[in-house]
Amino acid sequence: MTLGRRGPARAGTPASPPEASVVLVAHPGADLYGSDRMLLESVDGLVVSGHRVVVALPGPGPLVAHLQRRGAEIRFMPMPVLRKSALRPRGMVRLLAQGVRSLRPAVSVLRETRP
Repeated sequence: MTLGRRGPARAGTPASPPEASVVLVAHPGADLYGSDRMLLESVDGLVVSGHRVVVALPGPGPLVAHLQRRGAEIRFMPMPVLRKSALRPRGMVRLLAQGVRSLRPAVSVLRETRP
């Protein structure tokens, strides 16, 4: 048995929050490896708890269908990727440019979802 905001709830039963809150998750890829599978488990728990889950991804991939089946909404947006090459001057400039390009879509998703 788990404890919800309104008292005890049975395992697997939504613990209805007073208002359905929005959880925005930024994930760096849409593949299906270990961390991606852990994200699926987290999305399951959040949806069962009555939250609206929005996942921001840099592009399509096998993870998308799994997230949608679990009730998550998907938003695609450019995301800067920190790589070892960013330690060089040219890489730093590239990373900065990626960050600037991703700023407007990120603000747009934040305004839309109001997490």
